[in-house]
Amino acid sequence: MKRNFKKIMMFGFFVALMSLFQASYAQEDPVSVIKNTSDQLFKTLKVEKNNLKRDPSKVYGIVEKILVPRFDFGTISQWVMGRSWRDASPMQRDEFTAEFKKLLINSYAGVLLDYTDETLTVLPLPPNAAKGDEVTVRSEIVSKDRPPVAINYSMIKSGNRWMVYDVSVEGVSIVANYRSEIRELVARQGVEGMIDTLKRKNKQ
Repeated sequence: MKRNFKKIMMFGFFVALMSLFQASYAQEDPVSVIKNTSDQLFKTLKVEKNNLKRDPSKVYGIVEKILVPRFDFGTISQWVMGRSWRDASPMQRDEFTAEFKKLLINSYAGVLLDYTDETLTVLPLPPNAAKGDEVTVRSEIVSKDRPPVAINYSMIKSGNRWMVYDVSVEGVSIVANYRSEIRELVARQGVEGMIDTLKRKNKQ
């Protein structure tokens, strides 16, 4: 059950990333950014299924080239480190952001390889919700063999682009989940030791 929940959680995360990449920057709004391209993600996974089976490593290039540029890893990294961000040097902040991005890619790119028949239903925003610079887009991942799973995308507007800075699955925040893990590492090893631990994990 835990494994299935983790799979669904990170699947929602990567759906958000794929969705953010495709919309026209000049016309994008938070709902259409996600809604207009979720179908493309599922179609791509179906088309590339055999190729990815032969060479699963291709999924890493897809994530790095297409998905990552529209995800606000700077904001995510700052929130994940919490109070430790203030104590970290500029170099340590840069190193942590780079290693944390690698950690997410290395840990969860495989979720895309497990795609079966999921679809994403995006729910409309409340009136005037997108007029500010921050919004939460609600959606559901629907599959044939289990109940719908609620996915919330926390988004922030940067210029004319909407970026995701957190994803919550059934109320569980990815940022909060990693924040507790990073906090424990900093408490035991300090900021530099925590970054070194991430580097070792990424090399593995």
